[in-house]
Amino acid sequence: MTFQSLLRKNEIGANSYLVELEGHRVVLDSGMHPKEEGLDSLPAHNQLQTNSVDSIFVSHSHLDHSGSLPVLMQDQPDAEVYMTPATSKLVDALLHNSVNVMESKRVELGINDYPFYRHRELDRLEKRWRTFNYERTFNLNDNLRATFHDAGHILGSAGIMLETPGRRIFYTGDVQFEKQTLIPGADLPDEDIDTLIIETTRGASPRDPEYTRDGEELKLAQAINSCLQGGG
Repeated sequence: MTFQSLLRKNEIGANSYLVELEGHRVVLDSGMHPKEEGLDSLPAHNQLQTNSVDSIFVSHSHLDHSGSLPVLMQDQPDAEVYMTPATSKLVDALLHNSVNVMESKRVELGINDYPFYRHRELDRLEKRWRTFNYERTFNLNDNLRATFHDAGHILGSAGIMLETPGRRIFYTGDVQFEKQTLIPGADLPDEDIDTLIIETTRGASPRDPEYTRDGEELKLAQAINSCLQGGG
């Protein structure tokens, strides 16, 4: 097994990673950096040879994990693309909206690299998406299979288990273990894992012991009330 980060910088943002095992090359996520513009917002997919990837997985629909998917798919025309059904619906809406945003930025900010793709191209590329529900294992080749597990982050978000006869690799994507108003917390696998691929924003910082979800909701309500009382 080999692992390669496709981040342009030593920070999360345009999330994308290459895993190679059992002769199969898998890209995990294909994001767009929310704080960069133009080509600088893309992952370092130039490190991949054209049409060298076998499978692309999208863990969830947030643009830092899915925003450059059409660009990657155009460079990797034979790659299969996998996500959950809910993620496919959300990615469709978000990417079409991204086309509109990029077209506006091309005019307003003079970023001539935009748009990276157009609505018609996106409609064509979406036909290559394959969707699988949580806990349903599917084969990538004779010796490699995959399963989505509920990551609890947003609707459709998934951790991705890749299994060969002798190894289990798990990519968490973004995870939320606490139950939210509309969706349950993460339901991750209990099996032993040989390799864990995980990213984090504040993983080295302990959570405030006084933190509670109810407390955060109260802070939000107070901020909204303060804004309204101020005429906002």
